[in-house]
Amino acid sequence: MRTKASHPVFALELLGDAVQSGYRARRPHLDAMPWGTLHLQDVSPETLLACRRWWTEFALQEYASAASQTRMLQLVLRAGAPLDLSALLMALPFDELVHTEMCALVIADLGGAIALQFDRAAMLGGAPEMTDAPLLDAAVAVARQLCVAEQCTLGTLHHRRKHAGNPLYEAVWGRMARDEGAHARGGWLLLNWAWPALREQERVAVAEAGYATLGEVERADSKAAELDDSAFHPLSVFGAAGRDAYLAAAAQARADATALLERWVRTGDT
Repeated sequence: MRTKASHPVFALELLGDAVQSGYRARRPHLDAMPWGTLHLQDVSPETLLACRRWWTEFALQEYASAASQTRMLQLVLRAGAPLDLSALLMALPFDELVHTEMCALVIADLGGAIALQFDRAAMLGGAPEMTDAPLLDAAVAVARQLCVAEQCTLGTLHHRRKHAGNPLYEAVWGRMARDEGAHARGGWLLLNWAWPALREQERVAVAEAGYATLGEVERADSKAAELDDSAFHPLSVFGAAGRDAYLAAAAQARADATALLERWVRTGDT
């Protein structure tokens, strides 16, 4: 479906039958989550609509992460990363798609999907940029996407799980945190492997890419200060502890990522 602005509407579907069964077999925890347990009787229709919108945006963010990590993996393979490490990282986009479905199932429990237009080219991107330095290309991409972005996301997911107001959200945030923790660790394993083969100036370039991403994350986090209160409703996506608590958790997550990046530059060991 396309709008007059030629932007598609974000929509998800399952093919079903044997394909869905195989998909579920790889992540059986999805069916075990306490779906259908939200208590919505005292929540206004306006608040529910806002929460559905926040969760839809979060689903699109997870979907876009699957696309960006797929591009990153092209660089990892091109750099000749160890087979077992490459295979471990190959699971990351799959996790992001599972997260996307978890968001969609939360939206269903909140009352159903909403139409959200998005710019496919801007959100999902094209082929990764490659230079004549494959290892540096891979290290930069991994530093940005896993060692910084996923590391920072991990901190806010722990905050969301800790302050979840119901068993379903606790399960969803907890599962996402478990996966993102593995994603961040996979990124550091790749950088630790690459460290001896990178020249000093290349290590600095990797760190600078990471610091640039930290700046992007900080700017994105600061926008939370300007969001309306519905973003921090117990049924929404930024945590039921409130705006200030979320911003503090995000700042701590950035500080943790910064410390790890600085340690990697010095020692190649995180």
